[in-house]
Amino acid sequence: LECEPASCDPTVLFDGTFDRIQSQVFDVSCALSGCHDSQSLRGGLTLERGTAFQALHGVSPNNLAAVTAGWLRVTPGSAGSSLLHHKLVGLPDASYGRRMPFGKPRLARHLIELIDAWIAAGAAESGWAPGTD
Repeated sequence: LECEPASCDPTVLFDGTFDRIQSQVFDVSCALSGCHDSQSLRGGLTLERGTAFQALHGVSPNNLAAVTAGWLRVTPGSAGSSLLHHKLVGLPDASYGRRMPFGKPRLARHLIELIDAWIAAGAAESGWAPGTD
């Protein structure tokens, strides 16, 4: 389920930007068996519906390099200080872990831009970040 501005209205399909990210990214690429589900908890992180926001927003990562860099899993207002952003676009070096989704193609550019816009707008749990509706 992907919604690009030219082909549909995301406000009909989703309750807000984070719901859109949950549905289009986490549910299909991250919260899977062996990854960031409640059984596997890779990196001490679950991205399942109902837990993902609390596990990301303003939370210190388990990765020492990211902590040392001053990053949070999601730093509201700053994609550059958010480990989530770097995990999707590429990391400075191997000490930060691996690009995600692991072992899969890079997320589509519009989905990375969606996540970055959400972070830049403060990473709210509800409502629409500008440019994501």
